[in-house]
Amino acid sequence: MSTHAEVQIEVIYDPAIRDSDQDRSSYQLGLPKNSANGSHVLLHPQSQTVKDVLHVSFLRDRKLSTADSAEVGLSRFRQQWFNEDLTELHDEDVLELPATIQLVVRTSLPLDDWSSQKLVLACAANDAEELERLLLLPACPEATDHTGKPALRVAVEAGHCKCVGLLLEARAVIDQEGDFGSTLLLAACGGNLEVVQLLLESGAKTGLGATALHGAACYGHIEVVRFFLDKGTHPDDCTSDITTLREHSRTPLGFSLYLASRGGTALHLAAVMGHWKVVHLLLQAGADRDKIISLTGESALHLAASNGHVQVVRLLLEAQADANRVEGCGVTALHWASLKGYLDIVDALIEALCDVNHVRGEKTALHWAAEHGHMAVARRLLKAGAQIDETMPINGASALHLAADHGHSEVLQLLLEARAHKDHVTQSGATALDWATERNHEKVIQLLIQAGAKRSTREVAAVVQLVNEQLASKQSEAATALHLATQNGQLDYLHLLHRFAANCVVS
Repeated sequence: MSTHAEVQIEVIYDPAIRDSDQDRSSYQLGLPKNSANGSHVLLHPQSQTVKDVLHVSFLRDRKLSTADSAEVGLSRFRQQWFNEDLTELHDEDVLELPATIQLVVRTSLPLDDWSSQKLVLACAANDAEELERLLLLPACPEATDHTGKPALRVAVEAGHCKCVGLLLEARAVIDQEGDFGSTLLLAACGGNLEVVQLLLESGAKTGLGATALHGAACYGHIEVVRFFLDKGTHPDDCTSDITTLREHSRTPLGFSLYLASRGGTALHLAAVMGHWKVVHLLLQAGADRDKIISLTGESALHLAASNGHVQVVRLLLEAQADANRVEGCGVTALHWASLKGYLDIVDALIEALCDVNHVRGEKTALHWAAEHGHMAVARRLLKAGAQIDETMPINGASALHLAADHGHSEVLQLLLEARAHKDHVTQSGATALDWATERNHEKVIQLLIQAGAKRSTREVAAVVQLVNEQLASKQSEAATALHLATQNGQLDYLHLLHRFAANCVVS
């Protein structure tokens, strides 16, 4: 008794396909042909149902119903099976073997706007049953929403695995570049590992735009990062070919694309977002700890320090990142931490022996701390040996000038107690008291006067001349500069003239 029976399959093409040789050639079945009649012939074990026959013939060990698109060459949604008497066959129908069955290859129906919306809404709502019903019409899987976003991207962004799987099975186009990169990049940013795997298994390319590794690192999806590293993605991969970047996007994904377009790596993105576990994983995978972004010269340490991510800073320093690396505008990680007031990061960098007196182009770390009123940071820098009277190359101002100019009385008091030069003059000849009086910072003026600070002779002469000009314009014969300053509420002039006992009659 024979254990095999013949199953003959005849292929019939939809007229839209039959009339196009190019389309028809892309849907040829990958099965042996009978040289006599050109039909496809299979020797198949005695089976009962269509599902069993087609599963063993086409799917082998795959877990899909009907014929597998990878074997047949087209989506199951494009297939319609008929018996010899032209009755449609379904998965559970019983076949009497040997048998001849027909496969009709159908073309997708054109979608009107409403049908497209229904398909996209099914993806957004994770309604896999409705989506499958529409695809079996067969609806076109390239349906888009009112903004032009394809259904596959909608499903990927939402992390709806079943809908993604159905669209991929329907041969939806995968490698589309949208406003924020490729479909695979979106999946990686969403952190759904199953969706990422589905896209890769369906042939998604990893090299479009910013790599998927960038997206996973930016959003802190450590399992997706690990998956790509295990797949052989190099941790220092970067790209300068981002043509779809929205320059003004403020989303993490937009920032991911921005950095990637300028030579940023996954480590840069994880560092700037503070994902220390991802940073740790990337460093273990051999990421270059000191690699810089080509346009700005920033390293991962700069980015972590400027955004207050102390755990990331410590990891990078433990990995021997260069604590004194200078970025494009001449500042170090210590400058950023001092400017922002991140004391823990300042401590970590000082412990890593960074140069507390580095100045290039503009300011030292102490200048930044004084200008922004970060007293605890200023105290730590002084303790670490910061030169208190170091001046800015651009104008000769000291930290005391900056504290006075911005009215930071507590920092100014700290600097005075640390014996800062209270009468140091800038390149234009101004003292800290001059800067304070110009801004009318009364408390700072009081502290400086109590410490014995002076205004510069040049500034005194200028003020007295101004007061005299004002008096002359009022034709006052017996007023004094002190009277006028008091009358007009000019505290800066008042303190100045009190300091120098300026009781000069102007006539």
